[in-house]
Amino acid sequence: MSNNLGLDDDFMATMLSDFLDESQGYLTRLNENLLTLDELARALGDDVQLQPDAELLNEMFRDAHSLKGLSAMLQLTDINSLTHKVENVFDAARHGNLTISRPVIDVMFQAFDRLTGMVDRLKDQDAPEVACLEEVAAIQQLLAGAGISSGAPAKVSDAPISIPAAPPVVKPVIDVPVDSFGDVVDETDVPAKYLSIFIGETEETLDALAELLVNGVEADVDALLVFCHRIKGSAASIGLHRTAKLAHAMEDLLQVLREERRSITPELSDALLIAVDSLRAFVVVLQAGQRSPDSYDEAYPKLRAARHMAFAAMEAKPLPPPPPPAIIQVASFTDAERAQIIAAAPLEQRVIGGVVMLEAGLQLAELKAQVIFDRLGCLGELFFREPSEKQLDTAVDLQRLVFAVATEISEKSIRREIDLEGIRSIELEHIVHAMCTSPAETTPSVAAKPERCEAVAEHASGDHDEAEVKSEGVKDNGRNKADAAASKDKPAETIRVDIERLDQLMNLAGQLVINKARFAQLGDQLKSLSTRKQSVYSLANVGTLLENILSEADQASGAGAETPFMKIVRRHVQQIRGDLEVVRTDLEQLCQARTMVNGVSEAVHQLDRIADGIQKSVMDTRMVPIGPLFGRFKRVIRDITRSNGKDIQLVIRGEKTELDKRMVDELGDPLIHMVRNSADHGIESPAQRIAAGKPAQGTVTLDAFHRGNRVVIQVRDDGAGLDPQKIRAKAVSKGLISALDAERLTTQQTYQLIWAPGFSTAEKVTEISGRGMGMDIVRSKIESLNGVVELDSQFGVGTTITIKLPLTMAILPSLLTVISGDVFAVPVESVVEIVRVSEKSLTTVHGLSTARVRGRVISVVELNNLLQWADGSLRTATSTNGERTLVIVGTDGHEMGLAVDGLLGEEDIVIKSLAENYRNVPGLAGASILGNGRVSLILDVSSLISLAGRKTAANELEPA
Repeated sequence: MSNNLGLDDDFMATMLSDFLDESQGYLTRLNENLLTLDELARALGDDVQLQPDAELLNEMFRDAHSLKGLSAMLQLTDINSLTHKVENVFDAARHGNLTISRPVIDVMFQAFDRLTGMVDRLKDQDAPEVACLEEVAAIQQLLAGAGISSGAPAKVSDAPISIPAAPPVVKPVIDVPVDSFGDVVDETDVPAKYLSIFIGETEETLDALAELLVNGVEADVDALLVFCHRIKGSAASIGLHRTAKLAHAMEDLLQVLREERRSITPELSDALLIAVDSLRAFVVVLQAGQRSPDSYDEAYPKLRAARHMAFAAMEAKPLPPPPPPAIIQVASFTDAERAQIIAAAPLEQRVIGGVVMLEAGLQLAELKAQVIFDRLGCLGELFFREPSEKQLDTAVDLQRLVFAVATEISEKSIRREIDLEGIRSIELEHIVHAMCTSPAETTPSVAAKPERCEAVAEHASGDHDEAEVKSEGVKDNGRNKADAAASKDKPAETIRVDIERLDQLMNLAGQLVINKARFAQLGDQLKSLSTRKQSVYSLANVGTLLENILSEADQASGAGAETPFMKIVRRHVQQIRGDLEVVRTDLEQLCQARTMVNGVSEAVHQLDRIADGIQKSVMDTRMVPIGPLFGRFKRVIRDITRSNGKDIQLVIRGEKTELDKRMVDELGDPLIHMVRNSADHGIESPAQRIAAGKPAQGTVTLDAFHRGNRVVIQVRDDGAGLDPQKIRAKAVSKGLISALDAERLTTQQTYQLIWAPGFSTAEKVTEISGRGMGMDIVRSKIESLNGVVELDSQFGVGTTITIKLPLTMAILPSLLTVISGDVFAVPVESVVEIVRVSEKSLTTVHGLSTARVRGRVISVVELNNLLQWADGSLRTATSTNGERTLVIVGTDGHEMGLAVDGLLGEEDIVIKSLAENYRNVPGLAGASILGNGRVSLILDVSSLISLAGRKTAANELEPA
């Protein structure tokens, strides 16, 4: 992908990464909301015109608009063109100009598919090209059919998606200053974990913004736009609407500069830096666990004034002259309106009412009206407005606005603030005068109401009074209370981490686990080598014994002269005593080393706890909920029902179950195939279901839950189930087994035939399934994740496919066994039990050993019968005292007893791929390095059972 934004590669990679993350969320929500519309259309019938909830259409419009803005910043013209058309559709629908119907929904689904394909192609430039000419033409036809002009058709290229050299020309949003905060308030129940993500991302973005802005005229407007949009999107997504509003104002100012290809002036840079400082102060407050009011009152009017200047420069005309002095007159209220205003007016407040007349046929009249009401809200307490906010969304041919505001701002300033282009007349009336002697005596409830826009009101009036001191006191008091309450829920700090770095950290944690095992072994060896104090006592006794020998020798010789022999003895005894003293000293030091060994053992124990904690923490950072993956299949079920005429509902459970991020990514294709098979093969037509006594609507259930150290995922349907006779007949016709062998198969064994390569029971090939491939690939994919897949079915009732996966792909709890001197690891999840059986109780059936364990017959296998070794050595377990140790393992409802020499216990081992270092070997899932540095092979139980089954079948076919 080319880089023509004039940005460095790192920044470009960051922008693309953010776009891919955010666009995925927008497309997911658009698909989910469109599915809601589709279900409504299906419930009411295809011929019925829908009247969906206005909020649903507004949300879809906002998502399309946000996606359009993101693509415009990155200059992705194809994506921007298509999202602009999608936005037009939802904009027309929410204003009642276009009726949502089945054809509209179908076209939107096609458009979303193309958008998804184009976004996916940004991840892989080698993927096939994605063109959207047909979808753009279809949308234009929909709009034209409804009498809506969408402007000149956008030119959409069929070339690969890339970033063009020439940036697109974006039409100005509106030729009036940005509106004020009005009654915009933040949500109070923002989850702490989402707040943490916002804090981490916004801190980095504000640092980047400040760094660019200090460059002055050299600051890159495109980069600034991206950063402001990122803050706006992050804040809006968690309900920090005031922060989003301020960031949006920054974005609007920069957009004006981008339109005219102008540089940032020092004045504009100052206004933006003030906004950055305000945002940073708010983030610091959030980081401290507080929810105090923000300090945007200084930044917002400066941004608005700066935008005024930018618009004036863009239109190359002087600012309009100040309006003439306001004439106090009687506004043309109706009697009912006047009565409502007087009844609702705050006590002892100065109230200004007004009637604003708009030009007939004014474009975007409702938006213009909202700007006026928002500005009035910043000038005081707007307690009366007609039309109301809800009525404004549905207003048609809007020409008259009525308002009443409690304020100390002069009529002249009010007129100046709301006198916008497209207004025909403004009538103002001073309705109520304050009875109090000082503005400072206003009640706190009224004074605190407009405090967010206090600076804007100050800008309009140009006056300062004591009310500011009063309001500030109320604000500080509220802030202290808010700080005390919010400090109990301080959010954690977060940062974004590349998944590749987490992979590397996981690998290092695995190495730490290996070294932990090594230290544990060394500690055990040191304990066994430590010297007992008994050795020191023995040496002391020897020394005493030598002294006694010399003393007795002296007594025996009496007073006579010492013989030469005794001289020799005495000399050697003294030498021995000296040597023994050296040995005794060394032994005492060794005894002291025993205390050190205990310290080493304690350190190893601490290392064990730390390694386990690091391992768990790294695993937790990689864990993500499986809900988004399950959510993709709503669309899959919808498409299948539309294509085959079936009535199917998708039930999702356990969407909060967490799984390794890598594993979730790898599960997409296998689950899609299973869900398609359940919907296409499993669920019957409504007529067939009714004839079978079932509800007309079939159900496919996706469920996920934890079981021990594994995550279990189930795909269930209440369809026709698997027909054993049909499966046997198909297997025989394909030459997979003989007719004689087919008759011998049990029902459960028959079901396992569907995993055979090329096996399918579909009567005909369709776009959904029945292409003679898939289930064998599904199984191999699950097994490559160190998981197992099981199938259970009941003819006429339904089918359940169960996937069992480890929590992570890197570390596996295993039972270490010894066979012929080598260590082999068996996944704990596959171990059923461990037993010892006598050699005499073993019997032979068709050449294979069997043992009776707890009333059931278990096949006993030796590794040398299943695997071939390059060095020709045999991995054959030996018996001890006439008994054999069997590790009974099981999967898919099958069990076998693996003969072993001994057991080393359970241990977490780090999985190393055989394919990366050697090649895949049937029967082995990988390898691991033990604490003593030796390599241990990890047994693939499912594959070993398959090998044993084929061995049994071969023995049965041999002539007696």
